[in-house]
Amino acid sequence: MQVVKVPDGSRVQMILNGKVVSWLLINDLKMRIGSALVRVGGIGGVGTLKSHRKRGYSRLCLERAVKAMREQGYDMSLLFGISDYYDKWGFASVMPEPRLTVTQDRAGERNRTKGQKVVAFNKQAHGRTVLSIYAENNRGRSTSLARPSLNKWRPFSLGSYWDIKAEAFVVTDGSGRLLGYAAYDKKDKKKQGGGFKVTEIGYRDPEVFSTLTDQLARLAAKRREKNLVFHLPLDHLYAEYLQRYGAVQQLTFFRSAEGMAKIIILKKTLNKCAGEFSRRLKDSALGQAAFVLGIHTDIGDVTLEARYGQVNIVDGARGAMQVTIPQNLLTQLLLGYSSVAGVAGRCGVSIPAKAMAPLRALFPRGCAYLWQADRF
Repeated sequence: MQVVKVPDGSRVQMILNGKVVSWLLINDLKMRIGSALVRVGGIGGVGTLKSHRKRGYSRLCLERAVKAMREQGYDMSLLFGISDYYDKWGFASVMPEPRLTVTQDRAGERNRTKGQKVVAFNKQAHGRTVLSIYAENNRGRSTSLARPSLNKWRPFSLGSYWDIKAEAFVVTDGSGRLLGYAAYDKKDKKKQGGGFKVTEIGYRDPEVFSTLTDQLARLAAKRREKNLVFHLPLDHLYAEYLQRYGAVQQLTFFRSAEGMAKIIILKKTLNKCAGEFSRRLKDSALGQAAFVLGIHTDIGDVTLEARYGQVNIVDGARGAMQVTIPQNLLTQLLLGYSSVAGVAGRCGVSIPAKAMAPLRALFPRGCAYLWQADRF
């Protein structure tokens, strides 16, 4: 088994008789947990030669990858997985998949704002501003990635699925100021039908929404698609805007599949979230509360100490409030996928009644989302 450094990560590969027979990639990424940034190993590119499948080689590669991520100091790991496989290594579903559907004829009411202009996206001309808008729109969205600098960014290289490319346009005002952008699936003759897929929306000001919608409706009409299907978190402001067109919203949760994550190093991860915990606490009814909350997990024990709105993380579980929770369920709490009440009755969980309010303040429900262009 080898771990080989590659650009922007590592490659784990199993070699038999001098031949690579099974492999995966660890993508070195920065992921948000609210306002915090953690280092994440994004598992992708998993594969095994057809002649060597069903021999446990992929399992061995993943086990080595988890060990390598711990050795290399990753905080967490993230992947998009098949059903009922990756949970064996402690990965838990953390991202529901949202969809919004609007009929093309309703969206195409020709509401384009006067003075606004639609231009094809160009990385050199628009990339820096688009990255800035993206960062501002997603600065508190858990599981969204901190995108790299312009020279390393590969803009909108992925559409609504792994083998689909994307295109994008921007909207400018009369002075050329970039107001917003949209990405959508590139036309593929073999994959027509199922709607016109929009994979990302970014905006500087909501006044751009009408022009974005009008242009997307025109593109859908040109492809003779009856529906526009938006891959968009349901708490996004543009999702609310689409309600005026009779948008149908769908949110799919997964038992053990699709966007999944696990904590690799417990204290290091929670330490990086200490500022976000403090912010959450200050925004809650317990803003000035003082408490000590011990947390026991299968990957270690920590204590969260809160005093006057500031949260600190220390080794070991101590204090009057002692919580026991498996790492996979703690990960779901951390990323807002599950509520405290929702995990309280789960197997292996013990939460004293007096710990419920502090936990609710520190681990609120959220709308985690990783945009299609950033998936791996």
